[in-house]
Amino acid sequence: MTPGSDRTPYSDRGHVLAACDSEVVYCRIIGFGNMDNCAPFQEFAAGAQRGGCREFILDFSRCDGVDSTFLGVLLGISLARETEVCHVAAINVGPTVLRILSEVGIDRILDVVVGEVELPNIEMHRLEPLVGDLKRLERILKAHENLCRISDSNKEVFGSFVAMLRKELGRDAPATSAAGEVPTDSTESLAPFALLPIPLRRVWGGTRILDEIHPQLDADPPIGESWEVSDVGEDPYLHSVVADGGAAGKTLRQLIKDDPEGILGPALLGGEGDPKLPLLFKFIDARENLSVQVHPSDQDLRSSGLPGSAKSEAWVILDAAIDASVIYGFEEGWDLESVIKAEEAGKGGRGFRRVPVKRGDVIDLPAGTLHAIGAGVLLAEIQQSSDTTWRIHDWGRVGLDGRPRQLHLEEAAQVISPSTAPPCPLPEPPSWDSWVRRIGEGPFTLDELRFDSPDLPVPRNEGCFSILALLEGAGVLIFEGGSRPLSRGSVCFIPAGCSGVALRGPGETWALCMAATACSSH
Repeated sequence: MTPGSDRTPYSDRGHVLAACDSEVVYCRIIGFGNMDNCAPFQEFAAGAQRGGCREFILDFSRCDGVDSTFLGVLLGISLARETEVCHVAAINVGPTVLRILSEVGIDRILDVVVGEVELPNIEMHRLEPLVGDLKRLERILKAHENLCRISDSNKEVFGSFVAMLRKELGRDAPATSAAGEVPTDSTESLAPFALLPIPLRRVWGGTRILDEIHPQLDADPPIGESWEVSDVGEDPYLHSVVADGGAAGKTLRQLIKDDPEGILGPALLGGEGDPKLPLLFKFIDARENLSVQVHPSDQDLRSSGLPGSAKSEAWVILDAAIDASVIYGFEEGWDLESVIKAEEAGKGGRGFRRVPVKRGDVIDLPAGTLHAIGAGVLLAEIQQSSDTTWRIHDWGRVGLDGRPRQLHLEEAAQVISPSTAPPCPLPEPPSWDSWVRRIGEGPFTLDELRFDSPDLPVPRNEGCFSILALLEGAGVLIFEGGSRPLSRGSVCFIPAGCSGVALRGPGETWALCMAATACSSH
């Protein structure tokens, strides 16, 4: 139900203005009415109702469209008339919004006015998004239950989504077999599953991962990273643990050991030693500048004899301050030697190329690319499964232990690539009609979706697992033999042996799908 071709990331696409005059509430939807801006709208409406307001007038003259959650919230306000006198009118409804209202049957509940109507000259204020919205899933569920109440056709469209949300929220008992048994590991081992996030304190980190992505995570700030899918090294804390299903409590490493072909996929087997996960997916919150650093490639390690493991990575910017930037290579006329000389002359931090970034940018960082995340950036990162980092500059700060962090200038000099790096950021695709492959070469692929998702198949690399992350919106991940609900910040591991995987979203969705390739280091 997303009209138009503008695919700006979710919460940037609209907001609600509101005012209360006597017993009448006036609201104007600007841009796209969605599951983010319907939250403050619902809170405002509830407060107005408690204050005695029974008349709601909604102006759609500047509305580009609405998703199903917004519609369900709007319907909930109107359905209050069952218990108290409450009148809701939708005015200045254009053809696109009218079609959407008609599709779900809300035009029979609200008073819909198509012709031009002027609102009184009253000052409205912008309703700001709720920070750390702990009632998000509850709100989405209630909105879609409202839609199902008024129409059998809505039940057909949203029924499975409502059932999955109710299960996620613990409203229903676990599904059982005909013999009354809860499904076991053998029936669930190849179904998509969630993993427990691993929070990591960093001297440059902040609170946004706790506030916005994982509000129920018990951790002390500053949290700089949350490792969502990980099997790095030998520290058990850095090994992801399955959060749900029959394998809950097992590590991802154990699942791979038990069934490497079914979990990782045949395309990733055949290397030396035990099969291991070749990718790491994480969220990063940079309250301060990160160190300027570089990572090696497999070729670098072979030719130099240096220890460590290869690391290419990519960033997807989830949010960025107005003046936020990243470092990507050297300024023209500079190289590592001149940067070191400036550092020795007391002019550290010069010579790095700074690139402004904004929400939605995608940045490809092949091994050997000089880079750093700037202050005020929240992002998702996919990378090879490696923690090999060689710092070049660290802004003169000390670590959490109070001591300066080590620099690795000699190692960095051997791996910084003189070749031309990809554009930064990557160019926007011409359209967002389906999944778009943003990165297709190297040790992983990255596909992005910014669209309504009516059962869109999830991109898969043959014989390989996938990682799916829902950055905005809500949806249902459908697969052969079942389905599971997704909300903002959900990350799912899709085993190689899982088939028939598709993403269904009741409204606009912003999602990533990542997979290893045959040239992944493992």
